[in-house]
Amino acid sequence: MSEREQSGDVAASQGQDLGDIVVTANKKAQSLQKTPAAVTALDSELIVQKGVTDLRAAQAFVPSVRFQQQATSTEVYIRGIGATLDQAQIDPPTSVNFNGIYMPREVTSAAFFDVNQIEVLPGPQGTLYGRSSLGGVVNINFNRPTHKNETSFNLEAGNYALLHLTAVQNLSLTDTLAMRAAFDFARHTGYLESGAQSKNGFNGRLPALHADGPSEHLRLGDGRR
Repeated sequence: MSEREQSGDVAASQGQDLGDIVVTANKKAQSLQKTPAAVTALDSELIVQKGVTDLRAAQAFVPSVRFQQQATSTEVYIRGIGATLDQAQIDPPTSVNFNGIYMPREVTSAAFFDVNQIEVLPGPQGTLYGRSSLGGVVNINFNRPTHKNETSFNLEAGNYALLHLTAVQNLSLTDTLAMRAAFDFARHTGYLESGAQSKNGFNGRLPALHADGPSEHLRLGDGRR
């Protein structure tokens, strides 16, 4: 049973209202209960509480998947369908999308921060998502700018020199223009003397939203994750 299903059962037994979960699995925003697809959705609250900082960490909360590190990318298996061949000329049978945009395998190990929702759809999904979706699709939706001024910080510290900081600032500049700046820094000494699994890097995003046109995004980072 998934984390969300367990939470739902507990809340239902206590008479709590879970609210409406909105997903974009069918290329449009609609209620999860009305979506004719097997979708596993992780919301932002669960992602932060469980420390999901990359795609591999999400594996523990999604049934029938395996997200395995391979060099600088992540091998994605959904219901046993995936590929171990990490070659540029061979497309994997599962796709990963950031805000609806297909990402190459080199980006699948990017850090997760200021994430709104993660959706996993078992395949085949070729009708809506085209090639590389025979095994399924992983949608990562980051928070977009809104016309609301707000600031948030998240600080985590621990042994092995762990320091993880995420800062987000959303600004409504005019009636038609809004911007959102998100910054993430992570440092962690690896558990092995060789330094394997160490982290020391930063990432940033600077999306802008204009009422008369599509949103624009600028992503910054040094890639040392």
